[in-house]
Amino acid sequence: MNKTLILVAATALTIGLPAAQATKLQDTPLKPALYTIRRGLPNTLFKLKHGNKVTIAYFGGSITAAEGWRVLTFDWFKKTYPRANLQQIHAAIGGTGSLLGVFRMDRDLLPHRPDLVFVEFAVNDGFGPFRKVIDQMEGIVRKIRKQYPETDICFFYTIHQRHFKDYDAGNSPVTIRAMEAVATHYGIPSINGGYKVYQLVKAGELGYPGITRNKSLPIFSKDACHPHQVGHKIYTEFIIETIRHMQAGKAILPHPLPATLSTNNYENARMLAPFRACQFSSGWRKQTNHKYKNHFDELWTGKAGDSLSIRFKGTDLLLFDVVGPDTGQFELFVDGKRKGNILQYDKYCTYYRLHNTRLATNLQPDKIHEVTLKILPTPPTAPHTEMKSKGTHVNIGAILLRGQIVHDHH
Repeated sequence: MNKTLILVAATALTIGLPAAQATKLQDTPLKPALYTIRRGLPNTLFKLKHGNKVTIAYFGGSITAAEGWRVLTFDWFKKTYPRANLQQIHAAIGGTGSLLGVFRMDRDLLPHRPDLVFVEFAVNDGFGPFRKVIDQMEGIVRKIRKQYPETDICFFYTIHQRHFKDYDAGNSPVTIRAMEAVATHYGIPSINGGYKVYQLVKAGELGYPGITRNKSLPIFSKDACHPHQVGHKIYTEFIIETIRHMQAGKAILPHPLPATLSTNNYENARMLAPFRACQFSSGWRKQTNHKYKNHFDELWTGKAGDSLSIRFKGTDLLLFDVVGPDTGQFELFVDGKRKGNILQYDKYCTYYRLHNTRLATNLQPDKIHEVTLKILPTPPTAPHTEMKSKGTHVNIGAILLRGQIVHDHH
């Protein structure tokens, strides 16, 4: 046994995992593949073939939220299987990844009882890190599998300009390496539309901002990742081509649920209404008439000088919030220790949008923790810009927690 294998085995024993399991969680280079069918979509294709009701959910970021590949693929399903009763669930939120996804899916996704879930977070999960993406994506898969074992899942990978460097080196981007580890473990098919785009660009058939200079080519996207309609059409045609390689099952059968890949996966992620989780100072006001009802019922707004505290037993705490042109910043304390100022404002705050803010992570799971926020009176400036907020208030729609609230406050 060489030194590398000895190290892996020793590490596995240290953290209580079998060596083979720990090896699956090591980030190693991965040759890109256009698609991998694995178990495919047997139940969905069976239901479509037999004219059953089929609910297709699209769970992702802005590339999925756009009126693009989501709409085009759903139209193809309807035209190809006219006897089936098809319903689409739009469960995408721009600018968010699998971290927020695993917390919000109990409200945005699972109540709709999907038969097929497309999951698209390869771009918005950014640079990883590898293990965190595994933990979040495995949480998404296990939540679906535990509640609806017959539901098919398909990972769909899109492209960002930064992915070209990995593909040029014959490697997959870190988010896809992590997602493929989860897909392999659970037998989930994956379709890499981004690598298809990369191949077309390298073949001189497609233009890409910041990559190609030939202005006579059709241009894939308007920026580093958001496709024009020509790009969405490429994604759609490649998804259709891949699905045609898949076989319908002979009956509707539950998917197996193997042991966890990562013991730290996010299947215990919960989303709570603020009034059930927080102790507010007197200045906060509850808005019930807001435009984010699809995602949370109440929006709590605090002004400079207002504070809140949350007591819980668990490991991770986040906010599901709304940021925009006049949102501010707050001072953060975890277990009595000041952790710094947390901005609710960035260079994208030219409009109001859904957002998530991490407050605490990797805490001791069986200890009671207290997190306190104090809204500051100074409007923040977006990092690396001269953009300054027009206000100081903070908007909270939900509390995201891995753990349990110690005391509910009504």
